[in-house]
Amino acid sequence: MSNSNLFSYEEEMTRYVDGDMSPEEAAAFETKHPEAAAQKLTDSCIGNLLRKHSEIPPLQHAEFFNHQILREITSTSSPSSPHYNPPPLLRFAFAGTACLLAAAGIYFGFVASQEKEPEFAVQITEIKAGDDQLSVKLIESEGLAVVWVDGLDYLPDTYTLE
Repeated sequence: MSNSNLFSYEEEMTRYVDGDMSPEEAAAFETKHPEAAAQKLTDSCIGNLLRKHSEIPPLQHAEFFNHQILREITSTSSPSSPHYNPPPLLRFAFAGTACLLAAAGIYFGFVASQEKEPEFAVQITEIKAGDDQLSVKLIESEGLAVVWVDGLDYLPDTYTLE
């Protein structure tokens, strides 16, 4: 069985133009297909002209080009596992809820525990003015005790405290 039976015409023509055939195979191919020699000459002339006169300019905006190709690939291919993409309003609601929970956690974890004022307990046992001109009384109401002093005058600006 010869190699020409194993290959189709296109494969044999490609091997012939590329020079991958032995001289005997090339001669057999030329006798079988007389137009092949002319086609090989035309192809080699065109290839030489293209190599000689073509300069490939650098690809500008390659990232956009690659993005477009990837978008085409993903739109034409069937997804093996479809991804759920929630609507923007739902994503904003979820993000707002997460922020609210984080803020509440920070507030109740750190701020609220520091706002508690220390509790003081004072018991007034005796009130004495020390001056007959002053009257002092204790007023207690709803857990609040106030010492009321009557008879005090304002101190002048020139008075110095000791």
